Amino acid sequence: MPQPTRWMKLLKMWISIPRAYRMGFLNVLTLGLLVWFFSQGISKVYGMLTGSSTLTTPTIIAALIASLIILWVLVKYSKQPNRKESPPY
Repeated sequence: MPQPTRWMKLLKMWISIPRAYRMGFLNVLTLGLLVWFFSQGISKVYGMLTGSSTLTTPTIIAALIASLIILWVLVKYSKQPNRKESPPY
């Protein structure tokens, strides 16, 4: 039998943690990253509005076009066919 590697030991330790704690840790980590990215984005937008941004106009336009294309793809392919709307109550 091969000797357990460092990654196998780490995986064994991770699996030994109860599922609720593992999922909670991953949720907190994800939420923290989202908040950090959101705050960085807000500060960049504020910098653009006040004129202290280092982003050039073509870069901003290219990013806007790319984000609109990504949004269009997500909306187009996330629709489920034959999905009935639920009543509004």
